[in-house]
Amino acid sequence: MCCLVDTNERPLYTIPVLISCAILGSPDKRMLVSEIYQSIMDKYPYFASSELIETRFKVRDAVSIIV
Repeated sequence: MCCLVDTNERPLYTIPVLISCAILGSPDKRMLVSEIYQSIMDKYPYFASSELIETRFKVRDAVSIIV
């Protein structure tokens, strides 16, 4: 996810933007939902600490809409 700026605070990007960046930054340009989620958590610790369950649902729902 090198296309977005690192921050420990809530990023200003939408979940679909975070998902797209995670997928485009992966070697095969494809990821499992769990890998997308982990990529977002690694890049933005804010999600790991504050909105754990809600973020998982948002990522899952956004992926289902994108695909």
